[in-house]
Amino acid sequence: MCCFFSSITFANENKDNLFVFVGQKISVTEAANQDSCLEKVGTRCVKITLDGKLDAKYRVIESVHGVSPGPVINFYLYNHYGRPDFANYKYALIFVSKNEENFVSEKYRNYEVYRTRDGKWATCGENVVSSAKLLEIQFQPAIYHDISHYSDQYVEELFPASIWRRDGDKIFCRQGVYVDELYRIEIEEYLKLRSSSDIK
Repeated sequence: MCCFFSSITFANENKDNLFVFVGQKISVTEAANQDSCLEKVGTRCVKITLDGKLDAKYRVIESVHGVSPGPVINFYLYNHYGRPDFANYKYALIFVSKNEENFVSEKYRNYEVYRTRDGKWATCGENVVSSAKLLEIQFQPAIYHDISHYSDQYVEELFPASIWRRDGDKIFCRQGVYVDELYRIEIEEYLKLRSSSDIK
């Protein structure tokens, strides 16, 4: 039984359908949502659409798992809460699964990522799951915010000192998680849990 559109989730036996990559956004646009029927009444198709559908196009910068379909990938992105923050990221770690015809993003499992001084990719600590081990990372260029108009209390709440380093009117991200560790966590914890769940 299904009451909403969902992304494709993979089970252990078809994990090869999963492609994980660092991508650079080319475009993310709204798409017509005509993917499924809840049920048929005679010749009519009854639909209940609670998820929005986006058509995403990304340049593949680095493959983390699976084989890239080419230098550019198109996939569908479903979201229950309007246009996701993910659609605004310039670079992201993206999890997609292949069905019969298309790639579809794993729902809510994408991370904003940045270049690091050692030539890798990582996310700032504020964006990661709680089980991830944060490491000291030098981002290049540096990730920072202008905090000149913020109160000290607001800065302490928004930018914990365990992750951010303050320097005058700017605050710099100094801890994060590399993409290979994010991938490991997703495979071992979240996606594995979802693939064995009755709730998709």
